[in-house]
Amino acid sequence: MKVAILTSALCLFSGLVSSRALPAAEAEASPAVLEARFTVVYTAAPSLMIPIKEESPNTAYGPTTLPVVQRINGGKNIQTLLQYSFPAGYGGKSCRFSFANPQTATGSLKVQLFTVGGTITNYNTYWSRPYRDQYKGTFNTGKGTAEAIWDEVSPPTWPCPSVATTYNYEVVPQGDNDYASWFIGSLVMQVYY
Repeated sequence: MKVAILTSALCLFSGLVSSRALPAAEAEASPAVLEARFTVVYTAAPSLMIPIKEESPNTAYGPTTLPVVQRINGGKNIQTLLQYSFPAGYGGKSCRFSFANPQTATGSLKVQLFTVGGTITNYNTYWSRPYRDQYKGTFNTGKGTAEAIWDEVSPPTWPCPSVATTYNYEVVPQGDNDYASWFIGSLVMQVYY
């Protein structure tokens, strides 16, 4: 009888422990919990992507459909300037970045995202380009199809604009021996609520 009572108590305690609510810190870090919190209503891919290369600092490569970031032995840098043309009508909602599906990724697998000051054009070069402005985050490109994991726990978010707006960014490799490329729809802005 004592064994049966002890077994029942252990089963009851085990059920209580396994069904506990997640503390706030764990809930914030759990991708499943993050996914359940919002519904994406619009996705914007870059409208312009311009590679700029350290080895040819005065060459304008023009638009690309395959953005690249690279650094080899601390040099041979390639960054990509990204322009997003955002439509009007999403005021009151939230915006965020999402990255998935790298084509190729080697090295640290980490890419840094910065805003740029000024306008991105087809004629930007490594030496003639908008200045790098604010750091927005670092994401791990991964090697599969899952959404990237941001070092800052979640992707950068901000209030969506209510009027048509152009956003300008730059992506750069984080490590000294990194390479990543992806297709146009892999690093997108999402509107969610």
